[in-house]
Amino acid sequence: MPHDKCLHFIMGFILALVVPHFVSDILTLIFIFIVALLKEIRDEIVYKGFDFKDIIFTLLPFILIEVNKLIGNG
Repeated sequence: MPHDKCLHFIMGFILALVVPHFVSDILTLIFIFIVALLKEIRDEIVYKGFDFKDIIFTLLPFILIEVNKLIGNG
């Protein structure tokens, strides 16, 4: 996995662990998406490089945690 994608995954994981303590799961998902989107907009402006896959890698930890909750409670 490329280093950049690992960094997005790690940041998404940190956000997915911390943010739900303050807001609901759906608001956590929206918050992480907005953070990832703003980062990619910044990358487009500064580096001319918007990468949708970076948004996916940022959201992936939250999605995996939620799937794990569903499987664990099912």
